Amino acid sequence: MVWLILLVFLIVGSVIYVRINTNFEYHYDDNGKIKLSGRTRFRKRIGEFKCYDTKGFCYCIRNYEKGELVSERYFLKGASEEIISNRDIVLKAVLNDGNNLEFLKNDLEFDREIVIAALKSKKFNKDYIKYRLSRYSNDSDLIHIAVLADGLLLESASSKLKIMNALF
Repeated sequence: MVWLILLVFLIVGSVIYVRINTNFEYHYDDNGKIKLSGRTRFRKRIGEFKCYDTKGFCYCIRNYEKGELVSERYFLKGASEEIISNRDIVLKAVLNDGNNLEFLKNDLEFDREIVIAALKSKKFNKDYIKYRLSRYSNDSDLIHIAVLADGLLLESASSKLKIMNALF
């Protein structure tokens, strides 16, 4: 009977200890909006952490296990101009999912490195890629990457490049 009481006491004590050392982490910007939210246990991030822009839009969800970043998902649809004009965030978002290229409405939508990231993501809408590739129809390296991602994108190449590819 004494062992049973000690076992219950040990289990209840462990649960209370873990609950005390598990808390929610919120970071606020100067406007009082949440920039990041999630749970920590023993000062290590666990589970989902959400990143917000200044308008309160969640543009990124990061998953952590034992304090290590496991995965990231970005959402540019409906994101503020602050997020869409941030090259680093856009590059990560497009590399994560090439369909995020659809939501860019500024100079970054034709950025060569971002177009390459969309092609490397393997998840992209061909029509959006063709539109972006139209500006780079004479760039043989970029067209080569596009053709490796999807052979039908060769039609975005200039006639000069198409003839060169036919020869080789």
